[in-house]
Order: sequence, then C-alpha cells, then structure tokens
Amino acid sequence: MRMRKSEMAVLGLILLSFILAVFLYPYMPEQMASHWNARGEVDGYMSKFWGLFLVPFTLLGVGILFIVIP
Repeated sequence: MRMRKSEMAVLGLILLSFILAVFLYPYMPEQMASHWNARGEVDGYMSKFWGLFLVPFTLLGVGILFIVIP
C-alpha cells in the first residue's frame, strides 16, 4: 500500500503533536484546567497526561479512519 503525500503530511502532523506533548509533559502542573463555567471560573480538571495527550490520540484515531475508510 502506497501512501499519498496528503496522508504522509497528516501523519507527520500527528507525530509532531505527540512529540510536542512529550516535550511539554515535565513542565505542566499535575492537574490541568479542562472546563470553565459561564463566569469564566474553572470547574473541571484533568490529569496532565490526558490534558496533553487527548488531542494527539484523537487526531491519530481520526487520521487512521480517514486512511482506512477512503
């Protein structure tokens, strides 16, 4: 199976998001704000692992779906 340039670019950006998350991991607090109420106050937190890796894992899943389901 040969990959198109667009697929390689998408996978490259996904890889870049993982590299960035790994690089920033030691600098982040243990708990990260994840939700704010209507007054702008934080009312939800998540661990730094999920705070940094939720988007890269989501991008990976969607990217794989777009490659597998043409």
